[in-house]
Amino acid sequence: MGEIFSEIRDAAKSIQKSWMESMEFFQTVESQNGEKFNLEAEIPGTDKALWWFDERILSVGNLLASLEEKELDAGAPLPELFVSELNAAVDGLKTQVDKLTNHARQVTDNQLTSLTPTNWVVNLASGNQQINFASFLQNLVSPIETSLVKYYAVSGIIQSKEFDAFAIAVREFSEKAEDVRKNTKTVKTARSKSEALLSEIDDLKQASELDRKAISELVTDIKKTASEVEEFHAQSTANVQEIEAIKSAADALKMEIEGYSGDFDLFQKTLDERNDKYKQLQESTQSIFESLTSRDRQIGDTIAQAEQMLVGATNAGLASTFNKTLEDLGIKLKGARSGFYWAIGFLALSALPLGAYLLLSSLDISSPDANGSTFLFRLGKLNPATTLALALLMVPTIWLTRFAAARHHQLFQLKEHYQYKYSLAMAVDGFKKQSPQYADEIAAVTFHQLSFNPADKLAGKGGASDHPN
Repeated sequence: MGEIFSEIRDAAKSIQKSWMESMEFFQTVESQNGEKFNLEAEIPGTDKALWWFDERILSVGNLLASLEEKELDAGAPLPELFVSELNAAVDGLKTQVDKLTNHARQVTDNQLTSLTPTNWVVNLASGNQQINFASFLQNLVSPIETSLVKYYAVSGIIQSKEFDAFAIAVREFSEKAEDVRKNTKTVKTARSKSEALLSEIDDLKQASELDRKAISELVTDIKKTASEVEEFHAQSTANVQEIEAIKSAADALKMEIEGYSGDFDLFQKTLDERNDKYKQLQESTQSIFESLTSRDRQIGDTIAQAEQMLVGATNAGLASTFNKTLEDLGIKLKGARSGFYWAIGFLALSALPLGAYLLLSSLDISSPDANGSTFLFRLGKLNPATTLALALLMVPTIWLTRFAAARHHQLFQLKEHYQYKYSLAMAVDGFKKQSPQYADEIAAVTFHQLSFNPADKLAGKGGASDHPN
């Protein structure tokens, strides 16, 4: 009988060889304008990059190749359904990989006009043909997963410690059963012979009884013919010897049958032990299956927890960044406030010369002298040029004051923006827990509110700008 995994191993080797050719194509293909596939990006229609397909297909090939260590014939105690399902899954994967490789060869053998890295589509010069490699990669996801599931269903049985012992027990059971069939045939033959001998014995018994009657008749007639009595006696003696020989043969046959009965009892005991081992193996297999099911649930729970932790870590990271920005803006706001105060002081100082000049230009003081006449003190009229010069001295301080005020206002607005973002990032997880049915809508609104640039909200607005939200 043929080895049951030979076709599966040959298909696995073919899959690995074909996939390596496809990977070389994806890494080297280039359009006329130098565009290449983005090997790090996710394949359109899936959430997986090309490296995921590479690792999975090579893993499937190596796992299937490991079946070389188990050379089993068709008589092995392995469910045929498991083997046929694994064979069908591997054939389906091989078909999809071969399709992908054939299209890669088609592109290599023809002139490539353009290549779109985002959707994995290439255009050929011959007949304006378009090939979408993303669709072929999408079709590989299901066969890969199915092959892994069917492999583990088979490997979980053949790699158990009790499998080899069970297979040997089954073979021994088959050999014993063959011996039993042979012995049964021998017993039937011996039984037929014994029944024939017993029939002959019965016939002889009947004949002997007839002879006894004849002897009785001869005894009464012994006086008549002595010669007839002697002849009958000799015949009776011969018959008795023949009966004893038949009885000895029957006794030997009986002993032989009893010997076979001992072999039958020993075989029944061995068969009972094999049945007990089979029940233990079945219980062990069920325990392994339940353990694998429990582990699958644990893995699912771990993935869910990891996703929850990732969401929390993202929100915490945003909140930490916004908090640090708020602290920096607070320090800058204090500096801007001090600069504004200093600018007010400089403005006041720059206004003193102009104020003093205007005051003194309009001063008119008169007082009496010693002779009783009036003394008049007047500084003169206001000079426009002097006034303008003194006013120009105030321009830098006015500009500095406006700049300090605008700087303070902008930093204050930025602090309000980041305070709002920090509060939103800290509260989004609580909102999702309070209203889990609106989790996606809350995430979308939060992303919209956190993604705007506060600097865009400040452009073109004055000191009385409203809050952007």
